[in-house]
Amino acid sequence: MLITTHTATLQGLQALPIEVEVDSTRGKPTFLVIGLAAKAVEEARERITNALGSCGVRLKAKRTVVNLAPADVKKTGSQLELAMAVALWEMTVGKSLVDAGDIFFGELALDGGIRPIRGALPLVTYAKNAGYKRIFVPAANGGEVSVIDGVQIFAVEHLGQVLEFYEGKLKLSALLPGGFCLTLATPKTDFSHIIGQKVAKRCLEIAAAGAHNLLLCGVPGAGKSLLAASVPGILPPLTREEALEITTIYSVCGLAGQGLITTRPCRAPHHTISSIGLAGGGANLRPGEISLSHHGVLFLDELGEFRRDALEILRQPLETGQITIARASGSVVYPARVTLIAATNPCPCGFLGSKKRACRCSQVEIERYRRKLSGPVLDRLDMQIFVPEVEVRDLTAARPPEAAETSADVRSRVCRARARQAERYRPLGLATTSELSSHQVREVVAMTSQARDLLARAVERFQLSARSYFKIIKVARTIADLAEEAVDEVTAEHIAEALGYRQNVSES
Repeated sequence: MLITTHTATLQGLQALPIEVEVDSTRGKPTFLVIGLAAKAVEEARERITNALGSCGVRLKAKRTVVNLAPADVKKTGSQLELAMAVALWEMTVGKSLVDAGDIFFGELALDGGIRPIRGALPLVTYAKNAGYKRIFVPAANGGEVSVIDGVQIFAVEHLGQVLEFYEGKLKLSALLPGGFCLTLATPKTDFSHIIGQKVAKRCLEIAAAGAHNLLLCGVPGAGKSLLAASVPGILPPLTREEALEITTIYSVCGLAGQGLITTRPCRAPHHTISSIGLAGGGANLRPGEISLSHHGVLFLDELGEFRRDALEILRQPLETGQITIARASGSVVYPARVTLIAATNPCPCGFLGSKKRACRCSQVEIERYRRKLSGPVLDRLDMQIFVPEVEVRDLTAARPPEAAETSADVRSRVCRARARQAERYRPLGLATTSELSSHQVREVVAMTSQARDLLARAVERFQLSARSYFKIIKVARTIADLAEEAVDEVTAEHIAEALGYRQNVSES
């Protein structure tokens, strides 16, 4: 008799349905797995045989074939094993006990235990949307998938539980849907702890409010890394939809914990990272650091030390908010709507422009160092500023020279600006000003005539690109949203401030 069960495999964030067909015939006792199975799936034969044996189930001495359909889709991932084991058990007992609305995900241990899997959240989301009524997942993934309601999800620890459930010997309880609570990140560094750097703080506030990209260029010890470390404390809380998107990405990487991720991710990869580590890819086309920073912050410290091929990968995601990974084994698209905060020194020794130490670099060395940052990459950074050294009088003062704002104070303004943007762009399906296309900027961003004239003169004088033109408008719109009172039009003052943050650090 032919036995069929259901499972799925992942290609990027997309789940592809897999039908497990099992049949046995007379002949030399063998156990074959066919259907373009990856090496890890083929090795599942031994794990399944031992797991069934630990539950008292012995496979018949026949020629047993497990077919994974469709045959032209490569089957990867250990989550297929539970469905294969259940189908083989049905074949052994000679009964079809599994309903057509049941689907299985889980990796088996030799003793029958069910181990956690990668991508449980997107797999269960697919199963619900596909109309399955009962979903079996590893108990260790229960917290991760409990956020999905409207379907019965059974978190099981052992293969024996599943078999006894279908035999009527055990009653399983479905997971109760979990709630979603807003969580604010606890910053390692509060804004009030940073001495001086008023302009840099203002730029970080604008970057957090509008999800704009920022480049901090300055001498060593000016506080660039300290400034970047304070960013998590001023970011707005996640919405439930954003939390689901982030948790789905982390689930595919096996990094999701119990329940939804409730704080915005802040990733800071080392400058020795490879292009694959930054963009994603590898044998299983996994997400990279860009996608792991989705709806959060990607901090690249010592930007000039990164490999040029890695930096060039930033072009597409900074422009479109997603990254496409194409390999011989397939092509996947991952979301990558990030706020890039980058820090770099002005030259190899780091002291070009310093008031305290002389630069030791030759002009050739400076040009070679800056050549890693290509014009197209720099043009995609909304704000580029030089971070000066902190004055000695500020360092030695008993108290800060001015009333220092805390991260909570800044975050309240950021949240207010984000709320204004969400309301304004809701008809467009966007959340922040940085997501606007050039066409949408023309349609929805109102400017005074003085603002238009000022920007036109600046573009002519500084020979700015069309991309820079629209980025200045978007930064100015975010500056207007940060005002205490709602501002309908971008004024000349907003444009002037935005222009001040558009320094060309490659020529400074």
